[in-house]
Amino acid sequence: MSLGMYWPGFEKSDNIKILDAFVLAFFVIEMLIKMLAKGGFGYKESYLSNHWNKFDIFINFGEAFDYFMESFGFDLQVFQALGPMRLISRVASMRDVMTVLLDILPLLGSVLFLFLFVIHIFAVMAVQLWAGQLRNRCFLEEDIPSKYNMSLDPYYTTKYNEQYPFICSPDNMNGERRCRDVPPYKENGNACSLAPPRNAAGALVGAGANACVNWNMLYNICRAGDQNPNMGAINFDNIGYAWIAIFQSASIGTCAGA
Repeated sequence: MSLGMYWPGFEKSDNIKILDAFVLAFFVIEMLIKMLAKGGFGYKESYLSNHWNKFDIFINFGEAFDYFMESFGFDLQVFQALGPMRLISRVASMRDVMTVLLDILPLLGSVLFLFLFVIHIFAVMAVQLWAGQLRNRCFLEEDIPSKYNMSLDPYYTTKYNEQYPFICSPDNMNGERRCRDVPPYKENGNACSLAPPRNAAGALVGAGANACVNWNMLYNICRAGDQNPNMGAINFDNIGYAWIAIFQSASIGTCAGA
């Protein structure tokens, strides 16, 4: 509960520390009283004969370990996050649900194997079809920056940069996104519509004072660059990355359907 009030990166307040200590002390005292009343182990009705009680001991010792490490400057909080799971051992209906889930784990294992097998099939197909294709960007011709004396990026980037890049399809590949579809260059929030000037000095021949040049028209060469989307995390260049991309697609599709 206290973790919900804790802001990561800042030191815990004294109130939260007192609350954590009180909660841990309460459950430790409860555990000791039950062990004294029922006996620790050795017969059927003893405290440790119940698996849920063993889980409580695991959580208690884990939280004590977290506090011990916190005194040395290591803020783990791993077992504190598991603390709310003590409710499972105290609410009968939740214990029944967990028992059923544990009983069907072998069946879920078969479903998981089938799911991973399908992901592998699609990943192999994706590597064969799209290896290296997500690197394609719309580049400038090599002499464009020097010709117009402009500090343009080597290839067109969206305002989200590589998070959501503009990926193009080369002319010899079947695809819908071409460099001619690059959005127009904008100045002061307004889309520019003039073609780049023909003279090297960069003068806007025949243009009005408030007109602007659509420099994005010069990004007309679709070829492979060095960067994949999402800082290189999303691609089909090898089977490992393909597994990750297919799994993400399947997960997002499942969440959207739900």
